Amino acid sequence: PLHWCYDPAKLKEELGDAPPAFAPPQNPFYRVSPGSNSCYGDQLRCVARSLGRKDGKVDLADQAAALRERMTDEDYERTAAVRRTRAAYNEDQKASDAGPVDGPWRHGTVEAFLNGGPTETDASADALVRAVPVAAVLAARGEDDAAVLEHVDAVVALTQRDASA
Repeated sequence: PLHWCYDPAKLKEELGDAPPAFAPPQNPFYRVSPGSNSCYGDQLRCVARSLGRKDGKVDLADQAAALRERMTDEDYERTAAVRRTRAAYNEDQKASDAGPVDGPWRHGTVEAFLNGGPTETDASADALVRAVPVAAVLAARGEDDAAVLEHVDAVVALTQRDASA
């Protein structure tokens, strides 16, 4: 619920002494219920599920299918439609309807993936959340560092080809 909230004073004002995990959503862009995943969590779960289905093997086609399936579910499609509508607003309309969307926020990285391919200039944290389960499973299997890195690079390249990703 506190994703993309960077102002400590505003957080203190909104949260008081409440533990952040139980606080009402404060995200300025989207609202999901406490306990729901952000787009980062959903991406991580897609990779983890694929690894589970494939007995710990990296299957890029399966991971791409899992990501495409989750990120085109009704909740993501609904909020993406709201965002597209708002993008077409004139400035007065934007100012009057600038609140967060009700539902998950589909990141630009994922939008580019769904629209036909990875982005060449995106070094966002989306790469990290997909890399972690792959690195963990392969390391637990005893793969050497070079093999882990090769698979991590391939998984990241599904949606991001920026060298710093």
